[in-house]
Amino acid sequence: MSLLRNREARFSNLLPKVGGFLLIASLTLFAMLTALGFTRTLFVPTAELYISLPHSRSISSGTAVMLRGFRIGQVRSLELDTQGRVDARIAIEARYLPWLGSDSFARRGRDNLLGDTYLEIEPRQNGSPLLAGATVAFVDGGEMDDLVTEAKAKVFPLLDHTNTLVSQLADPAGPWQSTLLSLQKTTERLNSTLDAIDRTLAQTQALSQDSRQILKKDFQPLLTDSHQLVEELRQTSSSFRELAAGMQTTLPELSLKIGRNLDALQLLTPELAQTTRNGDGLIQSVQESVDGLRQSWPVEGLMPAPEPMLLPQNSHE
Repeated sequence: MSLLRNREARFSNLLPKVGGFLLIASLTLFAMLTALGFTRTLFVPTAELYISLPHSRSISSGTAVMLRGFRIGQVRSLELDTQGRVDARIAIEARYLPWLGSDSFARRGRDNLLGDTYLEIEPRQNGSPLLAGATVAFVDGGEMDDLVTEAKAKVFPLLDHTNTLVSQLADPAGPWQSTLLSLQKTTERLNSTLDAIDRTLAQTQALSQDSRQILKKDFQPLLTDSHQLVEELRQTSSSFRELAAGMQTTLPELSLKIGRNLDALQLLTPELAQTTRNGDGLIQSVQESVDGLRQSWPVEGLMPAPEPMLLPQNSHE
């Protein structure tokens, strides 16, 4: 052994070299394990929970578990239970366990259409805090894959119907082409009708202008006479208004005078009646005196007898 060591120069200082290499490798491995442990929460206290999933599509071991957008753990394993559902065993950091309660639930999430799937757990509201080993309820729906599948189920029949409709529209002998041809003919007729209406309107407008000129020419004198007549009527109305105003001023005085005359007549009426009665008595006395003279002897033969006065018939005298 001493002969080989003395003869081969490459074996000189071999032991320190091997020792240095092993030391460097050990340190590198320790650093890698430490970094991996802190990254994967290897040295962080965790608590295990369970989630019952209807299927494991897009969920696998290592899938992130999120809380309000922060990663708090990951899926450790997936197993089928006796009812055909998938039991997901998750490990979350123990410090986040008090934030979860009996009313918390998990659901699938995805950052975008091509992003990785994760499990989002809603924090508790009024429920009691969860303990390690508890089962978190799962709410299905809202996953991008489910939404795409639902959209496919609704869009594909619509696309098939659209393709059928397009085929019918493109068929020259189909009902749509006949309808379009009929619409085109109807549109042409409508355009011709509109042209005729435009011509009629133009003629009507020209006739209206001619009629205005004729009416202005023929009825202008009549309008002038009408204006003069209206002016005369206005003047007559003003005269009547002045007369009425004068009568309103004069009538009270005239009425007052007539009232005074009536009062005087009422005062004279008893005297006139007494005078009339006295005249009747005087006439009666004179008549008796005349009758007495006629009957006396000396005068009877001198005065003729009075002839009776006969009033003519139908006379008011």
